[in-house]
Amino acid sequence: MDLGSNVEILAYVLTAGLAGSAGLILGITRSNRHKAIGLIAALLIVASVIVAGIVAGARAPWIGPIFAIVAVLTTLLTTAGASTDDPALRNERFGRRLVLAFFPKRHHRLFIDEEQ
Repeated sequence: MDLGSNVEILAYVLTAGLAGSAGLILGITRSNRHKAIGLIAALLIVASVIVAGIVAGARAPWIGPIFAIVAVLTTLLTTAGASTDDPALRNERFGRRLVLAFFPKRHHRLFIDEEQ
């Protein structure tokens, strides 16, 4: 293993860590009163990863896909976990809360359909 591949692996690990951080921030602030501060912090993380991806170029081509996948999964899992504070979702299974986190606009329609 040469130095170039070690740097590439380090870039991917840092990207995954930053994506996890951005996902946690976005998932937690979705239902928080400090939404604007969290959104700005997440946008700064995304901007830094975009700049790093442009600088790295072809040396680390997987920075963008790794960041996107990890950030989306972390946001969904965090939102589903934090939705236990919602009285309508308190008794729901985690899998159902995960689906409702993925489709937030259907949240009210799904519960209206079940009550009828």
